[in-house]
Amino acid sequence: MMRTAQSRWSARGEKGIAVVLTAVLLSVLIPVVGLALDAVVLYALKAKLSTAADAASIAAARSLNVGLSLAEQEASARQRALDFFRANFPVNAWNTSNHVVNAVVAETGFRTRTVTVDATISAPQYFMRWLGFTSTRIAARGRASRRDVNLIMVLDRSGSMGSAGTPTSPCAVMKGAAANFTNMFAEGRDRLGFIAYGSGTVVGFSPSMTFKSGSPSMLTQLSALACAGGTSTAQATWQAYEQIQVINEPGALNLIVLFTDGWPNGITADLPYRTVTDSRYGGVRRDTTTTRNINTRMDFSHSSMTTTYSMPPSPCRLGSTAAPPYHYYNMKCKNSTCSSYDSFSAPNWNPDFQPGTRRGVVTQAAGDQDTENTGQTVGPIRPTYSSVSDTANAVIAGLDDCAANTAGNWASMRRDVAYLPDQDIFGNSTRGYMDFTGNMLFTSGPHVGRIRVDVPRALTRAAINAADNAAARIRDDAVLSPLIYVIGLGDVNHEVNRRMSNDPTSPIYDDTKPQGLYVYAQTTTELNSAFARVASEILRLAQ
Repeated sequence: MMRTAQSRWSARGEKGIAVVLTAVLLSVLIPVVGLALDAVVLYALKAKLSTAADAASIAAARSLNVGLSLAEQEASARQRALDFFRANFPVNAWNTSNHVVNAVVAETGFRTRTVTVDATISAPQYFMRWLGFTSTRIAARGRASRRDVNLIMVLDRSGSMGSAGTPTSPCAVMKGAAANFTNMFAEGRDRLGFIAYGSGTVVGFSPSMTFKSGSPSMLTQLSALACAGGTSTAQATWQAYEQIQVINEPGALNLIVLFTDGWPNGITADLPYRTVTDSRYGGVRRDTTTTRNINTRMDFSHSSMTTTYSMPPSPCRLGSTAAPPYHYYNMKCKNSTCSSYDSFSAPNWNPDFQPGTRRGVVTQAAGDQDTENTGQTVGPIRPTYSSVSDTANAVIAGLDDCAANTAGNWASMRRDVAYLPDQDIFGNSTRGYMDFTGNMLFTSGPHVGRIRVDVPRALTRAAINAADNAAARIRDDAVLSPLIYVIGLGDVNHEVNRRMSNDPTSPIYDDTKPQGLYVYAQTTTELNSAFARVASEILRLAQ
């Protein structure tokens, strides 16, 4: 069939339209394709720029040395940021131009040192040049923080923790949890140490950045820890603070992590010895075996702690144990052989009998809580242990000829010590939110208004007040800004633990002071998780 002229014309017209449409589409598609290709280039350059900015900020943050102030390190940190940026994104790399890189080093909240690197460049355009765009400005930011960690663990090794040799005992589980906690920190960057406390304290491991590789290591010392004694929380907490003061790094994250399984009940004080007669709990009998029948001894069986007696001062002599003359509260030798003497009687005892004070720990032994109005109180016990494996709660001699380190003298302070001072040896007040009611204060006699050492509740309340006041004083340090974390196990005093840590649930929570955390483990099966939670919180702050 032959095509008509009209059909031939129609075919030519369709070909012409196709050419026009193709030209139109190409004029649209080419810029779109060019835009896509340029976008890919911009995306790749943006990624490289972000990587360079991140690397620069991380390198600068890591260069902030432990112990130096921010002012001492700011210039070098900036230069290190620029050096690392240039190493990863050289000048004119990938045909870029107009590089502007700015590194800012600042100390932000919670004593965190932060390096911020802002970088902008002009990225080349290729296909978009057809539309008049020769380059596009792109920017990236990298930010990294560094916080030096100085951490002192304060570990309760009291007798209620049980034997370290029993794998399921709180003592053994706590040691394992503390070791796992230690392993979560970075040697060479973080500084760790620990103090263990029972009736007294011992520095188990002095703060070090080689806490894993040192000899002995912190882990080795933790494994050797034995448990015994009372609960001298205030002394241990304050000594941890003293360790932080010695390190003295205001720019660091300074931390005390306190673990306890009971109530504070031990106080270390300079104890005044009695020179007058007063009334107190205890049993009295005459001891006719001593020279001139002048010593009065006490029967310290538990049942005798519920009855009050009018007691003269300590029967111990004051003077050299090697040779006379001696001074007693009721006699004074007239010659070197003590063959004759002057006698005294109440209330005018021998004025030369001035025993002064003895430094030691006093603690209740009637129970572990604020419940006992009568019962055992013991001391003075030496405030320190010789090692982490030392479990000897040695009694300090009352006066010069009082035998020490024997079970018979454990309660001698009920007879010898006049009263508990209003401060421990670190200046922490034994008065505070736990008041003293009923029989916990002397209500008559020469020591009226003073805290009794022969009432268990009085010593527990004084120990709680001292621990609470120690934590408050530590938080008041606006230079080092220490944080306190508390881990409680089992039957503990939740209120004092919340107060000491300034936990948000504390009845005295103060948002203007460093906010800590109180974590409670009801049983030993929860102890590892409790330590891990505290470690996670610390590591979050340290980033």
